[in-house]
Amino acid sequence: MYTLLDKKQLDEIHLATLNVLERVGVVIYDDESFRLMGEAGCEVDQATRIVKIPKKVIDATVDKTPHNLVLGAREKERDLLIERGRVSSRPGSGYTKVLDIETGQSRNATMKDTTASARLVDALDNISFCATHLIPSDVPVTMADVHAVRTCLENTTKHLFFSPLTYETFRTIVGMAQIVRGGQNEFVKRPLVSFLAATSTPLKIGQDCARQIIACARSKVPVMLDSSPMLGTTGPVTLAGSLVLQNVEDLAMNAIVQLSSPNSPVIYGTRCAPVDMRTGGLSWGSAETALLSAAGVQIAHYYGMPSDAVGPCTDSKTHDEQVGFEKTLCSLFPALAGSEIVSGAGTMESLVGSSLAQLVIDDELYGMMFRALRGMIVDDETLATDLIAQVGHDASYIKYPHTLRYYEKEHYQPRLFDKSPRGRWQSAGHARIEQVAKKKADTILSKHEVPPLDRDIRKQLDNIVRQLDAHL
Repeated sequence: MYTLLDKKQLDEIHLATLNVLERVGVVIYDDESFRLMGEAGCEVDQATRIVKIPKKVIDATVDKTPHNLVLGAREKERDLLIERGRVSSRPGSGYTKVLDIETGQSRNATMKDTTASARLVDALDNISFCATHLIPSDVPVTMADVHAVRTCLENTTKHLFFSPLTYETFRTIVGMAQIVRGGQNEFVKRPLVSFLAATSTPLKIGQDCARQIIACARSKVPVMLDSSPMLGTTGPVTLAGSLVLQNVEDLAMNAIVQLSSPNSPVIYGTRCAPVDMRTGGLSWGSAETALLSAAGVQIAHYYGMPSDAVGPCTDSKTHDEQVGFEKTLCSLFPALAGSEIVSGAGTMESLVGSSLAQLVIDDELYGMMFRALRGMIVDDETLATDLIAQVGHDASYIKYPHTLRYYEKEHYQPRLFDKSPRGRWQSAGHARIEQVAKKKADTILSKHEVPPLDRDIRKQLDNIVRQLDAHL
C-alpha cells in the first residue's frame, strides 16, 4: 500500500479542516439544509447564509457514515461491493466533446456517442461500472442528463453513475432508476444508480446540490461528494491547502447527508487539480494530480469513508505518448493508495472531452493496474526451490507443468497492446494503438448485445422523458 501522508500529517490536515469549518464555515443556500445544520448545533447566520460547523457535528456525522456500500447493477452478478481492499473502476462522466472515432476530429457529443459509450463499457471487462460518460448535444440542453441516463439504462447491465444538471432532472433520473429496479424498496437494497454532488468551490454549497444530497439520503441513493478545488484559482496553490479545502467541503456535504438520514451511503470524492499558470488551463494529467488523488484517498480512509479518486487523466488532445505517461501515473498512485474506485476511463483534453477508442485503451490500462494491485504470492510453490533444483544448470523451464500451471495465474495477458516481434507487427499492418482500439470498438459495437429492458419499462421511461421535455 502506497502512503504519501504519515499519521502526523493526516492529523494536521484534520485539525486544519476543523479550524476552517468552525472559524470560516461554509455558505449553504438551501433552507432545509440550513435548518438541519442549525438544529444540530452549528452557528448559523441567516443574513450571510454562513454555517460554522463545530467538531461535535463533524464527529457525530462521520460516525454515522457507512464504511462500505453496494452499487447495484441491472444483473445481480454485476453488483459491486465497495469496501476497503477492493478496487473498482469507471469511466469519467459529464463530458461534452468527443474525438470522432472515424475522423479523429473533436466535435460535440451526440446521443449516438452516448449510446455507443454505454455499450462499450458494458462489454469491457476491466471497467467495473458505467457512467453518463458523454452528455449529448442533440437533445434539449435542459434535460441532456435525463436523455443520457435513459439510453445508458437500456444499453448497459452494469451499475450507472451520473452527473445531474438540476434538482428536477436528478429526481426524474432517480425515479427512472427505481422503475427499472422494480420500485423504491428494491432500489434501496440494490441501488441501480449513484451520482455526483458538486460544491461551488470555495466554501459554497448551492441550493440544487443541497437539495439533491438530502433527497439522495432519504432514498438511499449513493452519492459521491465532489469538491474540486483548482490549485491557484478556486483553491490554495499549495497541495496541502487545497486538500484542506476539499476536506472541508466534503465533510460539510456529508454532514447534511447524515443529518438528513443517518447511515446513508456516501463516497468521498478526491478531485483536486493544478492550474497551469502559463495558459490558465487545468492540468489534470500532472504529477500533482496523482499526488493529490493518493493523498485524498488517505484522507477518506482517515474518516473510514470509501473513496472515488480521479485516475487515468491526460491533458493531451490526441492518442500519443503523452496520454500513456499521464494516464499511467495518475491511475497508479490512487490505486496503490487503496482507492475503492479509480475513475476517468476514456477522458482526454483535461476532462473536456473523450474518445471511444480511449475507453478501449483505458480498459487495458485498468487490466494492468488490477494486476499490479494483486502483487505476488510467496509460498513453497511460487518460490519453486524444488523445481530450480530439478531443472539444474542447463535445462529450460518451459516444458515443466509448473510453468503451464502458473503462467496465466501470475502474468497478465494484454488483449489490446501489441507484444509481438517487429516483423510480425509489420506484416500485420504495423497499426498504432488507436487504430487497434478503433477496430476493437467497432467489433464490440457491431456484435455486442445488451439484454433489452422489458417493453413496459421502456414505455414508462419514454413517457417520463416526454413529460419532462414538455414541462421544461
